[in-house]
Amino acid sequence: MQRRLYNKILCLLCVSSFALGGPYAHPAPYSRDTLAPHSAFESRREESIKKIRYNLLERFLSDKKTAQSIFAQKRFPPLPYGLTKDFLTVLDIQPASGNMAQTRAILDGIPVTLYFFLDRNAVKAEPDIGIVTEADISRARATGFWIAKTAPAVPMQQTLTEPELRTIEAPLSRIPAEEVKNILVYGLVDRIRFDPKLGEEIIMLWPLVSALHARYPHANIYVASQFPDVFFARHFGPKVIPVPRNMRDVKNWKYTRSNWDSFTLPEISEPRKAGARAAFIEDRKIDMVFSLSLARNRFVPREELLARNAAPPHIFALDPITLYSSALGPQMTGKPKPALYQDRGGTLYTVAGTEDIRRQAAPSDRLTEAGIWKWMIGAVRTLGLDVGENAPATLRLDISEAADALVLLRELFYKNNPAGVFDPTKKLIVVNVYAVTQGTLVTEDEWFELIATLVRNVGNAYFLFTHGGEMDADFMLIENIVEKVNKQVPGAENSMLVPQFNIYPHINHLLGIASGIITPDTGMSHLASGVYNIPAAVITTNSILHWMPPRENATPVIIMRHGELLRHYGYSPYSRNAVALLQGNFSFALGKIREFAEEIARAPERPEAVAAKIAGATYTERAELDQELLRHAVPQPHAEKDLLFFIKKTLDGLPMRDTLPRDLTPRIAFVDSAAQTGIGVPRFSAKIFTPRVDEPILLVDISSLETVTLPDGTEAQTVKEQTKKLDILHEIVGHLAARRLFQSFGMLHNPLIAHDDKTRRFLQTEEEVLSRIMHFIAAYLLYKNAGMSFDEGMVKKFQRLDAMTDFDWIIDLTIRYVAYLSRNECLSTYAHAEALRDPETAGKIKADLKQKYLLGIFEFFGVQGVPGLKDDPRRQFQPGPAEAAVGASA
Repeated sequence: MQRRLYNKILCLLCVSSFALGGPYAHPAPYSRDTLAPHSAFESRREESIKKIRYNLLERFLSDKKTAQSIFAQKRFPPLPYGLTKDFLTVLDIQPASGNMAQTRAILDGIPVTLYFFLDRNAVKAEPDIGIVTEADISRARATGFWIAKTAPAVPMQQTLTEPELRTIEAPLSRIPAEEVKNILVYGLVDRIRFDPKLGEEIIMLWPLVSALHARYPHANIYVASQFPDVFFARHFGPKVIPVPRNMRDVKNWKYTRSNWDSFTLPEISEPRKAGARAAFIEDRKIDMVFSLSLARNRFVPREELLARNAAPPHIFALDPITLYSSALGPQMTGKPKPALYQDRGGTLYTVAGTEDIRRQAAPSDRLTEAGIWKWMIGAVRTLGLDVGENAPATLRLDISEAADALVLLRELFYKNNPAGVFDPTKKLIVVNVYAVTQGTLVTEDEWFELIATLVRNVGNAYFLFTHGGEMDADFMLIENIVEKVNKQVPGAENSMLVPQFNIYPHINHLLGIASGIITPDTGMSHLASGVYNIPAAVITTNSILHWMPPRENATPVIIMRHGELLRHYGYSPYSRNAVALLQGNFSFALGKIREFAEEIARAPERPEAVAAKIAGATYTERAELDQELLRHAVPQPHAEKDLLFFIKKTLDGLPMRDTLPRDLTPRIAFVDSAAQTGIGVPRFSAKIFTPRVDEPILLVDISSLETVTLPDGTEAQTVKEQTKKLDILHEIVGHLAARRLFQSFGMLHNPLIAHDDKTRRFLQTEEEVLSRIMHFIAAYLLYKNAGMSFDEGMVKKFQRLDAMTDFDWIIDLTIRYVAYLSRNECLSTYAHAEALRDPETAGKIKADLKQKYLLGIFEFFGVQGVPGLKDDPRRQFQPGPAEAAVGASA
């Protein structure tokens, strides 16, 4: 369709029956003979013949004079020859509304009704849907818009009346989970080029995709959405795969171009590109397609797939509930259709349960508070998926994502307060004042009062203002609000974070560590509350409460406007009663904000934020945490005795040179580090801590214990074998031995010797890499000489060490391994991942290992026969003196 046609009349063609009774015969196939000879409208493409009648009509109706005639004079002007010869006979025309006219006509011998829309601004979606039903026309008239551009590709009688379908309950429960390997989910892709809305996409996609991932954790789920960011969360691992919107996304997301060159979002979503969709479904071996598009199940080209001898997938089509609601009140503007299910054989079913959803979310066709969310959750449940009755799954960040967010928060603080000191004990509150659909709901002065009330009552928190989107208002709005708050609230200037760049690419991770948000009812409220389950104060009106998020911690803060006064109370906007009512309403809103703020102040911080702060804790902060653990040590006499025996036996089994000034056997204490994180994840399994000079203590987390049955039949606690061989051995012959052997690491942990932060971070990361190598060599020797057993992966590495001629591979392997552990498993070593991302840092560590440390390690362990290393002149082996060989927190 040419874009010039969008600026003229857009026509909706609806086929409907007159009340004459009797079924309609299937229309005869169109042929070129039905066209006027050499007509200007004649098609040169045989496959387009069935669309000729509508193309002619559209061309005719796009004429300006035709429009004036239809809508002003209410008469139909003469039709061109191509439309009068066996195509269309107009019977009469009747006005249907201010911008719509209705005609009765005969189209190729079949009675039809034509609806013509004058106002192109009423069209809010892709104008390429096709002939629709009478029910769709009712919906269009109620909501003010609908669309159509092409004639149907299905037989005419299927368009006239939807056939009776068999009903099926929970269809997914009938499909074996092991058969589902690849899934494709279409969001509201009809709006990709027109009016995409984050809130609607989140409501439609989040309950479905999160439930699918929970049901099929090993399946690949491809998500076609204009808003893919949330689906990159590590919560999903590599199994949820956003479809790139363009080739720039392919590059930025580090996809393989050859895999996506023909499969970007427009390619597999365009109505005319059935071939590309079929190719994608065939290439990815898609087993299921879920469509949330306006056109229901039009996105699965069965004929194309069958022509390719490819197996058609299971198809599920859900009617978008967002089409049936408005901002004028909770009354639904139509009746959503039941979900459709088509099996691989092509049999079509309606999914049972729509009436149950209606009773819960929209009794009497009036949506309840959060009714939009509740309806979509109910629709997902009818398919046979597990979703909370009133709320979907919560997205939680992993340690690396949360720590990255905390790093960004620190940077934002120092950009706003260069001379300040970042306080990691403060909570994070996100403040969003922008909303396209609710732009005039709150004035600047009202925003100031709302936010000032929040700041006063939350207390110990940072307040991060969102900004940078294309649709955000002038930045001056935020600056003015912040300036007023800083003047009126003592100490606020150290807590206001105003980014000078686009914050939205980072907002997902920041929301993941936030303790609360204040925002209008907009996409941000649905993302923060619906996805991340953050306590939310949602600025809204009575008319749109059905758009609220479904969470119990979402607080509606109702702001009344003049229009509501006139509509609900009949007050003149500037009457004395109106002014008093508005003032009373706003005072009540401030009270709701105060209650919301006090609740945030009382509540514990979000677990992800606590974990991030522990992962990113400074040397001093970690030492304080370890000291606290030591004060609350848990006695485990049998486990301690057993572990001391293992350490002595292991050290005796190693051919270490007697170069250490002291024994490597530390004092042992069992602790509960998971209690400090608040998320049930321990900070470590074991670590060396030296609270005082020359007093190393091995802290062992109680999560490393297991119950065993002793020979006398009693039960006792002991440290798991895997923990002994990996974590305990790493701490003893890795960290503790490194600090005893090398002055740089011994001095690093001496509390009497100062280091700048940069040097300390580098040496700690270098020590971690070195201690991993020392542990590997010790494990190798225990395996070869003492018969200690290890898992298959370690044994393969040992075999490679036997054939080693170059030590680079083990250094590279160890660096990658440390980065992996730091990002995935160990809270106490997360900072190493950030350091090792820097190629310069990783390169310097590698050079130091080869030039300073490796020869000393080999001599310590008595390793011989490593080509090119034994006589290396760069050897700098210096055992540390006793007074320098002290350690603290790893």
